[in-house]
Amino acid sequence: MKLYKYLSKKNARKWLLKENAILLTPPKYLNDPWEFHFGTASPSDAEIEARFNALEQEDLRKSGLKVASPERNRTRSARLARYREHQRMFAGSSEDAQLFRERMSERFGIISLSTDPLNRLMWAHYAQNSGIVIGFDCGDSHRDSDGLLGRCTPLGLALEVRYRRKFCKFRADTSNEALLCTTKHIDWRYEREWRVIDELKKARAICVDSVNYRLVAANPGDIAHVIFGMYTDDSLQKEVRRWLTNSIPIEQAYVDRETQELCAK
Repeated sequence: MKLYKYLSKKNARKWLLKENAILLTPPKYLNDPWEFHFGTASPSDAEIEARFNALEQEDLRKSGLKVASPERNRTRSARLARYREHQRMFAGSSEDAQLFRERMSERFGIISLSTDPLNRLMWAHYAQNSGIVIGFDCGDSHRDSDGLLGRCTPLGLALEVRYRRKFCKFRADTSNEALLCTTKHIDWRYEREWRVIDELKKARAICVDSVNYRLVAANPGDIAHVIFGMYTDDSLQKEVRRWLTNSIPIEQAYVDRETQELCAK
């Protein structure tokens, strides 16, 4: 099995050919504004009270007291009730979801791959029909205890994306973090996506025009298949052929006149 990366002409030259790499994209820069936009699940009463008690102890420490005053003890129930109401109201809010997305974007980046190298929409959206699609050989699939299906690729472990109409909430213990990070709305199911998710701090850092980027190595020997777009110019095709080190299938996309299907040969 192969997984494919769609690249525009600009990104093919800027990252693949010049840097031997593919861009690692933080979630907040993905094209779907709802990507990683998950709220947190409402905490249980026990979790809320544990947080409240920790805050109370911290307040005592800051005030230099070892025990709470009688007045503070008398108002504890009312303060806990207000705190519980605030926690329940905040969980799942749009502000909470935005915070989750921002925090994830500080930690992780994504490389989106697909099992389909000949999808009209993806060629138009991601490669503008003038870029390229590169394919990577994958290892055997394996499914973890959460039901996530993964395959090893030269770019790292790729996880199959699940498509849903409704998303679950992020658990405070982070136990469903991987599931949420590989869930997209069902409207995107045509992409047949698999995604490599990696920590930004582990990726190669590069600054271009005062902008910081993170890259994952994609060497010529890692590439197992190349498809040029219908409008990929001769100069880019020559650059890619010179860059490659292995003898691999290289094809050109075209539309079959009889079936009107997008094909490659």
